[in-house]
Amino acid sequence: MKALKVIIFSVVTIAVVFYLVVITAAPLRKVAELNRLATSDSVFMNKYTAIATYPKLLPLVKEKAHLQAQIEMAESDSIGLVINVKEKKASLMLKGVEIHSSLIKELNIDPVFKGIESPAYRKMFTNPIHNVGEYSSVIKEPIVYKKAPKDTIEAMKMLTLPVAPEPEPAYVNYDLQYGIKLILVQDKWETEADLIEEKKYTDDMKKLRIHNSIGLLKNLREPSYIPVISAVMDGKEVRAIYRALPQKANIVFIF
Repeated sequence: MKALKVIIFSVVTIAVVFYLVVITAAPLRKVAELNRLATSDSVFMNKYTAIATYPKLLPLVKEKAHLQAQIEMAESDSIGLVINVKEKKASLMLKGVEIHSSLIKELNIDPVFKGIESPAYRKMFTNPIHNVGEYSSVIKEPIVYKKAPKDTIEAMKMLTLPVAPEPEPAYVNYDLQYGIKLILVQDKWETEADLIEEKKYTDDMKKLRIHNSIGLLKNLREPSYIPVISAVMDGKEVRAIYRALPQKANIVFIF
């Protein structure tokens, strides 16, 4: 009996240790994958040998990448989004001009981004990043349906002040290039519709955590890990940003 307990304890201990190794290894492999975007490109590495040789240049690499990405964004006729991590601010930009800014009340950045080295950072963030998929609880262009009046009397009866519709829940989930995810979500859940959407948001985050935790168990050679940038804001700000951006949005991150 004592021997059986020892065996069970040993098996459980090994399983726990293996799980801890797995959840640690998954983000590290993602870091390595992102860094290989640059190191596997010999032409790119030959062009930027200095930033690869001197890691301390990373702050300058970041600053230059941010500026170049914003310059490219300014050349577009569409509105773009700049997420400034340092200032906790989301800005809508058009032709280099900030047309709207939103305070980010809570900002969560995946630790994976701290492991990106200078060459990969330059390769990834010198240009705006695009969304390749999305989910949104917000309607892009709200449509109001009205019944046409039958006659002038009915038309006069309809001459009342418009009632503003109840604000939609604000939860936007962008899938970006490089397997990155950007989430914009409201800070308060008050209405019945809010509570329904909050459950979806909570379930999505739970599924994402499970995915990132056991992704390596599913495929030891090619684990799937999704780095997330999550911004919590006023609901009206999330709605304004989503409706202002085109279907294929230009997004710049300032880390």
